[in-house]
Amino acid sequence: MSSSTRLETLRTTLRERLLPAYEPLGQLTLVYLLGSLAAGYTEDADLDLMMVWDGAEVPAASQREPLVARLDERPGVSPFVVDYRDIHLERYVIDDQEYNVTHQTLTSFESLLQSILDTRCAGTPADVSDRFEDTDGARGLVQVSLHPGGSSAHHGARAVCSA
Repeated sequence: MSSSTRLETLRTTLRERLLPAYEPLGQLTLVYLLGSLAAGYTEDADLDLMMVWDGAEVPAASQREPLVARLDERPGVSPFVVDYRDIHLERYVIDDQEYNVTHQTLTSFESLLQSILDTRCAGTPADVSDRFEDTDGARGLVQVSLHPGGSSAHHGARAVCSA
């Protein structure tokens, strides 16, 4: 199976099993894949996911632990769920694929993006564009579809490198 076919299979699992399982826990704003498997560097790695939540807090470990116990297909394994300060993650295996899921609030995610933009701008040559554009060309928007054929979430990403 090619890496793109495998990744599409994993995306289908995400859309059909994982997102519906997390839905009762709160409002997800953004879910994205990252790491070597998502980037296509390898076919044999864990799949890293980041879930960005709209609320003031991510769902507590006590809410996520029963969900992880249901999702994890490894027999006799206790749910691996961590909540420590600003670290919120869990690990489980579905169809022999390990998933490492981390959680972040939208406020925290936006702060991270702003930090990246601030750092980028500090060293940006004057002739480089001072904005990010999505595929539709709308200034400062990042578009992520959470549901195939469904609605998308748009989030403003302010350009901080002014001319």
